[in-house]
Amino acid sequence: MPNYHFLDNAFWEKDDKTLVKCIRITKLADGREKKDILSIPKFRADGSSNPQFEEVVNALTMEGIDRTHQERLERKVVEKQQAEVIESQNRKANQLEDLFTLKLKAFEIETIKLSTNRHLRSRLRRAQNEIELNAISTLLIGEELGYFTKVEEEDE
Repeated sequence: MPNYHFLDNAFWEKDDKTLVKCIRITKLADGREKKDILSIPKFRADGSSNPQFEEVVNALTMEGIDRTHQERLERKVVEKQQAEVIESQNRKANQLEDLFTLKLKAFEIETIKLSTNRHLRSRLRRAQNEIELNAISTLLIGEELGYFTKVEEEDE
């Protein structure tokens, strides 16, 4: 009687079901267990049938391996989607953090800090991206330095 068993989580490494990956737990003499991760081909190098492959298939059944293989594929798809969502969230958070840092730097500029144009300062705080931030900063600085003149609306 073998002193090992296979965990019920084997899967096919090849779609043609000629290579199975499984975990073998071996009971050692001192009572501990040893875990081996095995990739077992269906055929040996000489083309003959591999008895170890047959042993795994007999222990876990083709249907059992197919089931765990399908569960693994589905789990991998979900994990990939979750990783993409997390990556997207991290990227967005980093962009917002960078934009916030740029806004702080913009308000450290004396001309912007001392500006009395509340409308442009407010627009600067609400800027959604770096280009908008730069454009509004340029307008605000240009106005404060007198490069632009305000056009007063006349009553008709």
